Amino acid sequence: MKRLPFAALLLWLAGCGSVMDGFDFDKPHPDCPHNDGSNEALQVRYLGTGGVYLEWKNEGMLIGPFFSNPGMLRTYFWGNIRPNERLIRDGLKDVKNVRAIFVGHSHYDHLGDLPTVASRYPNAEIYVNESGVKVLPRSLGATPYEKGDPIPVGNAFTVTAVKSDHAPQLCRWRHFPCTFAWKPLDHELKGKWTDHNWRDLRLGNPHAFIIDLKGTNFRIYYNDSAVRPEVVANLPDQPVDLAIITVASFDKVKDYPAVLLQRIKPRHVLLSHYENFFREYDGHFRFAPLLTDRKAKTFTDSVSITDGHPPENEATFCGARGRGWSAPVPGQALYFKP
Repeated sequence: MKRLPFAALLLWLAGCGSVMDGFDFDKPHPDCPHNDGSNEALQVRYLGTGGVYLEWKNEGMLIGPFFSNPGMLRTYFWGNIRPNERLIRDGLKDVKNVRAIFVGHSHYDHLGDLPTVASRYPNAEIYVNESGVKVLPRSLGATPYEKGDPIPVGNAFTVTAVKSDHAPQLCRWRHFPCTFAWKPLDHELKGKWTDHNWRDLRLGNPHAFIIDLKGTNFRIYYNDSAVRPEVVANLPDQPVDLAIITVASFDKVKDYPAVLLQRIKPRHVLLSHYENFFREYDGHFRFAPLLTDRKAKTFTDSVSITDGHPPENEATFCGARGRGWSAPVPGQALYFKP
């Protein structure tokens, strides 16, 4: 008999945690001005969890699009993959001209919706890590990226994968009951996507992305999990204009995000992966499991921007914000002039 990951039950109980009052969200979702930037600006649309849509020069790219938010018990115990078609459709309603889709690691909350999302953009190239290639249906034609190799995306972007990391989540060890999160696949998944369990989607080697806007000096750093100082030390020692960084499980990694921000010196920080990805939005935002108002404030207090480059719609966007950082609600876009 297969042993159940009992740590998952504790995480499920933690998922009933803090409503996000302390994050000071100033307008209710979905009553937000989603398209209030200039045509010449770079659009950075937060889609929820680690999902981001970038659009510039009428060309777009997606990173880690995930919308389905299966419940904790379903994810860990019953668990076959069931993309939520309605949530995916609604989440992508303002997403167009997608030339490429990137995913930094292959856990379900980053890869689980990808076949359904990709079906909406049949001409988009798909780039994933080595685990993602084993997991995804061959028909998608996913390409494994190589660390350090620049990948052109249309006439708008150049994307370079860099070595990253993954926080230990609830578990700080890589054996039972945490093997579902860490142990790599030793075979290729076959059959229908929905025949597989959410837990079949294994981490692989995590990567972050450096994204350059062609013809400009504007640079973006994106990660989808907290990263250790020894991994940060291998990043290019070059400032970025925008850092899109994960909040969830930040306190499980020493000196994150402070060491990362010291290295890349962003002029603005967009906070991602902060909301509960185990439940559908019900009128109240809730933090990801184990994240609290106090911890969120600790995170934002570590963001210190001296040479800022705020979004041009900073005064009207929907979400939480502070000096040098923004936490947009899912669906909200920020606009930056390169």
